[in-house]
Amino acid sequence: MTVTAYWFGKSLEQAFSNNLDVSGCTLKMALISSCYVPAQSHDYWDDVSACEISGSGYSASGAELGAASVVYASATGIIEITAGSAVWTDATITARYGIIYIPTGSPANSPLLGYQDFGEDKSSAAGTFSVTPSASGWFRITATLP
Repeated sequence: MTVTAYWFGKSLEQAFSNNLDVSGCTLKMALISSCYVPAQSHDYWDDVSACEISGSGYSASGAELGAASVVYASATGIIEITAGSAVWTDATITARYGIIYIPTGSPANSPLLGYQDFGEDKSSAAGTFSVTPSASGWFRITATLP
């Protein structure tokens, strides 16, 4: 499924405070159940990990998306953050959200970037569960041009 991500407000605050550099970082996506209630105040993996799903074909803490690429198009004023898709094969799982974060090895220090709301619980039964970024990447910011 292709989805558009929502930013966590705290990740933008950290980026604009020069405390978070996403470019080149390895990103991960973890799948979260419907027990989770998105909140802009969440800033680290330990804020959401209690609702992480489990199931066959799914490893705790999610799947690597690869290195993040941050691209600014001066003609349009758009910044896009891209990385690969999240894929779980031969998986029997159910999830409502995908959380994108930067793994540091410590849940209390692994910054959240944003999340995807699948709109409802999505499931796979001994099949492939994949989440693909939109054509414009996982995240997009549009700067206002004069």
